[in-house]
Amino acid sequence: MSAVDAVRALYPAWVPFVAPALSAAMGWVCGRTLVGAALWWLADARMETTPWPERAAYGYEARAGGLWVTVTVSAAVSVVTAAYFSGPLSGLGFGQTLGLTLAASVVGASGPLRRVSVRALGRDPGRRERWRSAASRWIALMGHIVAMLVLAAFAPAEAGAPLLGFVAAGALTAVAWNFGMGARLGRLLGLLGPAPPAVQALVHREAERAGVAVRGIWRMSSVVANAFALPMAKELAFTDPILDLLDEDELTAVTAHELGHLAEPASVRYGRMFVSMALLPLVAARWLIAQVGPIGFLVVLLVINAVLILARRTWRRMEERADHAAHGADVHDGAAYGRALEVIYRYNGMPATMPDRRATHPDLWDRLHASGVTPDWPRPETRPKWRSRLAGVLGLLGGMLVPGVLWHALVYGTTWPQAHLLYGSEAWMLAVQGDNEPDPERALLYFDAALELDPEDWWTAAARVETLLDLGRCVDARQSAEWLPDAPGWVDDATRQFIEDVRAEARACRQ
Repeated sequence: MSAVDAVRALYPAWVPFVAPALSAAMGWVCGRTLVGAALWWLADARMETTPWPERAAYGYEARAGGLWVTVTVSAAVSVVTAAYFSGPLSGLGFGQTLGLTLAASVVGASGPLRRVSVRALGRDPGRRERWRSAASRWIALMGHIVAMLVLAAFAPAEAGAPLLGFVAAGALTAVAWNFGMGARLGRLLGLLGPAPPAVQALVHREAERAGVAVRGIWRMSSVVANAFALPMAKELAFTDPILDLLDEDELTAVTAHELGHLAEPASVRYGRMFVSMALLPLVAARWLIAQVGPIGFLVVLLVINAVLILARRTWRRMEERADHAAHGADVHDGAAYGRALEVIYRYNGMPATMPDRRATHPDLWDRLHASGVTPDWPRPETRPKWRSRLAGVLGLLGGMLVPGVLWHALVYGTTWPQAHLLYGSEAWMLAVQGDNEPDPERALLYFDAALELDPEDWWTAAARVETLLDLGRCVDARQSAEWLPDAPGWVDDATRQFIEDVRAEARACRQ
């Protein structure tokens, strides 16, 4: 049994569940309250009362801002909570605590996000359909991202074959999802199924005209009207609403657009697969942080962000190319693609002009004119992004502050003497508990556990020698004193004198 396990054995069986329970509660509360407060500020009554282009602009500001705040709050609260509540008495390590808190925060934020979405779109598909829609998107289309985050939570912090295995598993997952593994898993879970025969016939007819091979055509459970292409797998997916909303000409034009993605150059298709692996360094996050430090890891994250920004430029060109393919679809009405786009944007509450100039899709206004459709409404102004950005920054600060306040309240405001052992800095807090322990035998267990985690901790080593002296174990004290590390230069004279006194006392001790 290791020294750390010996300390854990001193406590009741329920103690390891305290920190995970607090972490999950912290994530849920922060997600619910901080995201809810941000949406209360971002939501504008005009998203319910004005004509649809303006209503969509206000609604998108609230919904997109809410998602951004959810990201910043969840990231901050999960990292800080994992640092504070993954100590030696916790049943979960840093990565597992981070993942648990992140999931709880997202679940907590789902309530405020749903309410603002209902206000913006004017409809509520119901809890079951919303969760099926989210599951379809995250499993069928972005399951490799979920897999990488899970792998990051359990990957070891040391270099070696196990860490390489985790990284390889992340890469293989990304490749598998590019080749349609997500669609197969979604079908197994009942989230996807074969498209209706009429839709399959329409797709094959348009694919034959365009000279593009199609290997699979799916109908996907979703509350969003959309169609997707899987270029490497040569498959298309249509959501339930888009099949219900569009007529045959409009659906044919949308199909021609998606087939344009299947006909992308091989370099672009393999580039998409490479970009899908951009988050792979996160699998080895603990090892990277140990090698290059937090600042170095931040540089890694900035490089990942740069790759994604550069990729968006290519995806934008591919969207414009696919739009051009849609204009040549075999339809009776040349304006069918423009009508289809307006129906989709209106149903999804997407603004006609996006606030982000780096968006992967051109603005609806420009796409309508390119397809020969003149809107009967003026070009709407884009909403400024400063409100959602400010809300994100405040959410980040709140997510960092709240866990620290709770931990300090537990440590300094409760009567449970072991509360501080929930702290993530395991070696230091074990040493503090050993110093406060009245029983020398138990104190020795704490010091041994602390040194097992940090053998170079000079203060803990000196305190351990002092405890051995209190127990009358002179031989052990003298042997341990010989290996006492020197105190750093910044240590005050009184502490340095304490170490020298311990050394001298150990040499003079006789049993």
